[in-house]
Amino acid sequence: MLVYVCIAQIYFDFRLIVLKCAKEINVSKMSGGLRIIALGFFLLPFENTFLAPSSGWPAVSPVIFAVYFILYGLSNIRWMHLIWMLLLIVISLIGYFFSLVFYDGFNRYFVRDVLGAVPSVMLGFSFLVSLLRVSYWGGKFRYEEFSYCLRMFLAGSITALLFSLFILVAGHMMQNELTLTLLDFLLKRNRDVERFSFVFAEPSFVSVHLLGVIVPLWVMAKLLGLEKEARRLICLLLVYICLSLLFVSSARLYLDILYLGGVWLLFKGQTVRCADSRAVAGSALAVILGCMLFNVFIAHPEIVDLLTLGRVNMTNDFRAIISSDASLESRFFRVEAVWEGLRNNPAVLFFGAGFGNAGQLVDSGFSVAFQNFRSGFTKEVYEIAAKGSGSNIYNMYLKVVAEFGVVLLIVAVIKLYSRKSIFLFFVLAWVYLQFDSYAFYGLWIYLVVKNIIAAQTDSTKGLDEEGRNENSSCCGTV
Repeated sequence: MLVYVCIAQIYFDFRLIVLKCAKEINVSKMSGGLRIIALGFFLLPFENTFLAPSSGWPAVSPVIFAVYFILYGLSNIRWMHLIWMLLLIVISLIGYFFSLVFYDGFNRYFVRDVLGAVPSVMLGFSFLVSLLRVSYWGGKFRYEEFSYCLRMFLAGSITALLFSLFILVAGHMMQNELTLTLLDFLLKRNRDVERFSFVFAEPSFVSVHLLGVIVPLWVMAKLLGLEKEARRLICLLLVYICLSLLFVSSARLYLDILYLGGVWLLFKGQTVRCADSRAVAGSALAVILGCMLFNVFIAHPEIVDLLTLGRVNMTNDFRAIISSDASLESRFFRVEAVWEGLRNNPAVLFFGAGFGNAGQLVDSGFSVAFQNFRSGFTKEVYEIAAKGSGSNIYNMYLKVVAEFGVVLLIVAVIKLYSRKSIFLFFVLAWVYLQFDSYAFYGLWIYLVVKNIIAAQTDSTKGLDEEGRNENSSCCGTV
């Protein structure tokens, strides 16, 4: 019943978007740049189409935002951006030197990996500029522009859900050469239509989309006072969760939902409140219950087998649990290889191997990680042995350490942390444990959220000072 209610709610929102958006916001008067950004928001849920340039994370929207940046955003580059870029280049040069000395030569695919990592950062920065343009730009809050972009995002989400249902139905009911050829053309990856994938590269990417896109956009909507859009985003979140549970499209989603619920309980979903004693006590109780539930799953593995359609096997051996899922074991292999590479040369731990050069650490720790590899799915491991891993580690923290060193990671976490955005901080902290693309939206949305909070705080202080000045002048007059 909850699924039908949420779908009905979003359907009416979709009708509102299509029929009334032009009336609420005069689209004909919008600049070409804003239309490009709106198109990027519409395509945010589509992360597995033939239009995507990359097969690792086949998203189209980053390219759309890059088009906006090239046409309209280049003039917004400031000296501070260039200084940060120069600092990262200097740190990378130090890392390249250490990797050359301690690893007896450069990475075998050094040029390819470094040049291949540059577009990821540029795409992420393009999204940052695009998001600022429609939220807080020129010292003004852009309520209408951001509301319009959120409506386009909702429209795109409904379109993506309908398209994914078509793929599932077509794959099951129309098993003919024409249909399969069409799906093979439309989809970049995950052409296995047996699983509901929400037009993502992998069904498990739904967790990253929920916690790394929808929740951060909801926080922005709440900060800017767009209550209607915020409610719609919550309904969309529930639809994704319910459909995922209904089709059992991602085993990892269970853990992600529990984590999101725990963070919500701890900070009550607030962007500007820290935890109180009752919230801490409630979270502690949730952790205890979670541990008890984990023990139940170990004692009754048939429950987990039912919930995950046999994809995860519960045992007392943590590594055996990881090895039971091919995708999870392949990700863990990269993490373990990098860790072994760092252990071999502690100096690289402090300075990193340089931007885009994490693949050298994977090569260094490959043999040890391969000895510990237990899964029968060895295709990806053999591909790494033959072609290298590039900078893909699937863990942002380890990636930053591998490329820039642990010191820069500590500094970055300290700079990013804020009590006023603590809820979103911990949500995204979990997301980047399982994702490592610099182009992904979560980090850049978080930076905009911090910027909006700072602007609202400064505005409040300015109003308070004006009020005190008026009161003092009145007292003087009396």
